[in-house]
Amino acid sequence: GTIADLHRLGYLGPFVPESFGGIGANTVDMLWLAREISYGSRGLACTLAANMLWLIPILTAGSESLRRRIAREVLESPVVGSFCFTEPDAGSDILRIRSRARRVPGGFLLSGKKCFITNANHAAHFIVMAKIEGEEDAKRALNVFYVPAGEKGLSLGKPLSKLGFRDSNTTEVFLDSVFVPDEHLIGRPGEGLSIALRSLQRSRTYFIGAAVGLCERAHDLVKEFLGGREHYGKPLIELHTIRGQLAQLESEVRSVWLMGCAAASGWDAGETSLLESSMGKMLAGQVAMRYASAATELFGAYGVTSEYEISRIYRD
Repeated sequence: GTIADLHRLGYLGPFVPESFGGIGANTVDMLWLAREISYGSRGLACTLAANMLWLIPILTAGSESLRRRIAREVLESPVVGSFCFTEPDAGSDILRIRSRARRVPGGFLLSGKKCFITNANHAAHFIVMAKIEGEEDAKRALNVFYVPAGEKGLSLGKPLSKLGFRDSNTTEVFLDSVFVPDEHLIGRPGEGLSIALRSLQRSRTYFIGAAVGLCERAHDLVKEFLGGREHYGKPLIELHTIRGQLAQLESEVRSVWLMGCAAASGWDAGETSLLESSMGKMLAGQVAMRYASAATELFGAYGVTSEYEISRIYRD
């Protein structure tokens, strides 16, 4: 139901170019989308981020036929996909990826294990990072491959039970000699590292907006709760100590949002906003954690009960 609603609103494929029938949303649009969705559900915002991650490499570097086919499917039906990047021994250090792509007539055979993959149990499409065997240059060896769901040798683990983001699916992905035809190699051989990093960096900008949305929800919950509780005849929200604490947090949120806007504007102007998006995401996560923690404390004992939404905000 939720995915169908997101599709109806155009949120599953906002970056499909106008030439393919989409609305051609840019990175600033992406930032606002993350902010609004995360206000209601930080986990759902993560689901959309993963959906963006698998789609952008195809739209920017896939073959013309693959781009048109995927764009049409995304626009016509409520489908999600997964970006298979993280491995047990490879997270931020992308060069440690161990998944392998062995050349065979007409394509490649992919083998390896991916972990913490968002959307995988519900995905119709997968983007997989793997190293081409025999390529001595570690950077050129990394490449991006498109794999549709249901391919022989592609299997999935059980959904992970998580502290937060419970409304976002996460699992393991296993590749056992999965055949990928040559036309499903995204970009030219050796371009995978560049394609992946640009996609990941743009997603970091997205997560700045997601953090801001979570903070805004925490702010509204605190105002509503404290506005209805009195301390010596006055609403708690009117106490100077509490208003000062919220003012400090709101100032930090506004600063993070402006960093996100700067990074997004840079991407849309053709710049590689690597520093801005990385710094913004780091600070956004720290501010969101401080805000959620402070908000939970302001709820007192009620903050740790499942009856109040603030406990979910804290977990997320």
